[in-house]
Amino acid sequence: MSFPLPEITNLHQGPANASVVHVPPGGTAILGHGNQVDLELGFTLASGGLNENVSMSVRAFGNSTGGGGKELTIGSERTAAGGVIGRLDSNAFAITREAKSIELRLLIDHSVVEAYAQGGRAVATRPFCPPSADDQTISVVNHGSTGVLVKVNLAKMATANVLPPSAQLPEDMAF
Repeated sequence: MSFPLPEITNLHQGPANASVVHVPPGGTAILGHGNQVDLELGFTLASGGLNENVSMSVRAFGNSTGGGGKELTIGSERTAAGGVIGRLDSNAFAITREAKSIELRLLIDHSVVEAYAQGGRAVATRPFCPPSADDQTISVVNHGSTGVLVKVNLAKMATANVLPPSAQLPEDMAF
C-alpha cells in the first residue's frame, strides 16, 4: 500500500469544492479545471452500492470539451465466488463486501497524474505533457451500463517549490 504524504494538504489553496455528479451510461462529466489539484472521488452506482460492475475513466489535462488528456481507468467486477475485485489501470485490488464505493484520489501536477485507489491498495503514476497549457480540464467517463454517482472533492494546490538555503561563501572566496 502507498499513500500520498499527509503534508500535501498544506499546499491546498482555500477550501475544497465538494459536489456530487450523476454520470449516465456512456456519459461524460467535467469535474473541474486545473493542473495543480488534489482530487478525491467516490464512485457508487446510482442504484446504490457496488452490486454491479463499474467501469469509469478519469481524464486529466483534457481539452475544454473533456476529451484528450491522460486517461486512467478504474472499475470493479464481480468474481465467480461473489467477491468484488477492483482495477486501477492494470493494478487489481480487493474491495470488501461492505464497501459502498470505489475511492480514488488523484494528485495532478503540471505533467504527472498520481492515482491512489481504495486508500492506496492500488497506485498508478502517469507522466503526460499536454499539447497546450490550456488543457486543464478534468473529466470522468462512464463506460458501464448503469448510471454512476461521483462524489467530488477538488482542492486547488500551490506550487511546491522547495529551494535550498542560499549557499554562503567564505569571505576569502567572495566575489
